[in-house]
Amino acid sequence: RRSAEIDFGYATTVLGKEGSVDFLDSSPWPFSIIDAFININETEFISYEAYARQQPVTQPRVALGSLYWQPPVPLDKTSIPSRIRVAVVGSHATLSLEPVEMLRRFLTGVQIAPVFYGLETRWCQILGMCDQGTAALGKLFKDAEKDPYSYPWHVMQTQIDQIYEADRGLQEAELIVCTEPMAGCL
Repeated sequence: RRSAEIDFGYATTVLGKEGSVDFLDSSPWPFSIIDAFININETEFISYEAYARQQPVTQPRVALGSLYWQPPVPLDKTSIPSRIRVAVVGSHATLSLEPVEMLRRFLTGVQIAPVFYGLETRWCQILGMCDQGTAALGKLFKDAEKDPYSYPWHVMQTQIDQIYEADRGLQEAELIVCTEPMAGCL
């Protein structure tokens, strides 16, 4: 019991305060942050679905079935390439993975080829999935986070321009997705 309590507490910490970094709802895993929260200090695991039956939750004003994450009509695939090179800029692994996963789900039949810029190598090793671009963006983001006063807007812009000009992968990307930090995305 103590071990489970520690695990659930750790899960809620990793997924962020109030589920702020919870990407589980959009993943194929049958588990969400709510499952972790409702099971802290419990002796038997209960899913949110079972909990909702025991503790009825007010129904949403809009039927969930009426909301679409994909258009209800097929896309004209003649205008979409079969492979899209995506430069994903961001220093947070799950925030960088989320838009890639959404693109893959939305553009079925299209090979999404992401290259990640700004992630620490350790995250790619842990997740076992990254094709990494230049480490210069990651270093710039870390340096700016440590000493933000040394990186006013004109310095960030100049350094990002230099990194872009030096990296052929960034230049050849057909789509650039930027998650954070904001100064790197603007």
